[in-house]
Amino acid sequence: LEAEVSSVDSCPREHGCRWRVATTAGTNGDFDVVLLTLPVPQMLALHGEALHSAIDEVEGLREGLCKVQYSSRFCLALFYHPADAAAVTLPGGAGLAYISNDSPFCYLALDNIRRGIDTSEGFSVMVHTTRQFGASNLEQTEEAMLPVLQQHFSKLMPHWPPPCHAFCHKWRYSQVTDPVCKEVNSNDGSVSLRGGSLVLSGDAFTSSNVDGCLTAAASAAAAVLLCCRAGNHFKYCAPFTKRFSLAGKTSASNMTSF
Repeated sequence: LEAEVSSVDSCPREHGCRWRVATTAGTNGDFDVVLLTLPVPQMLALHGEALHSAIDEVEGLREGLCKVQYSSRFCLALFYHPADAAAVTLPGGAGLAYISNDSPFCYLALDNIRRGIDTSEGFSVMVHTTRQFGASNLEQTEEAMLPVLQQHFSKLMPHWPPPCHAFCHKWRYSQVTDPVCKEVNSNDGSVSLRGGSLVLSGDAFTSSNVDGCLTAAASAAAAVLLCCRAGNHFKYCAPFTKRFSLAGKTSASNMTSF
């Protein structure tokens, strides 16, 4: 789980599995079913003749995948001492905020409140930049952007104490702006290849919100279970509901804006 996948290819028949997944660490594993949910550009960059042959077997799939577009942004993570909990707050005790002023940030979350985490050992705050800021600074390094973002954040929340630690993460494939077209999105959230033994899914096949991610997850799970059931890998497979909706489930008391 700590290694990066480098290739997905066919497995020698004598091993009894269909796919061999190799990592950049030099390890590999053989599997009956492979599910890929990584961002589409990274998916297409994987090595493996069988993987790319499977994609090309579906008319229009590769073209549809190549048209998927993502927004980019930076994330600023701030860590605080337990003693700062009383000072690091949002209006009304909210756990998150959507920012609509001229700041480069658009979203702020206090993890201790949002996740119900005790602050006795410290806590963290996560801040996301806007799409526009991410696009205009995409080629900047995380090291170069860290002091820039910290300076902007100090102006946004001047009454907060300084964090004890901070780091910046560049999220090149943040949210899908142009998902896979419905013509090749055969499972309404995933695409099954090679008899269902290879499943492509993720928010690129729906949308980058909670509903979209849950729909993609349920579609992918249903596709994997269908393949496993057909191959008698499982004795029992519970049915899956393919669509989810969390409309109206967000508590207004736990969010604010400024």
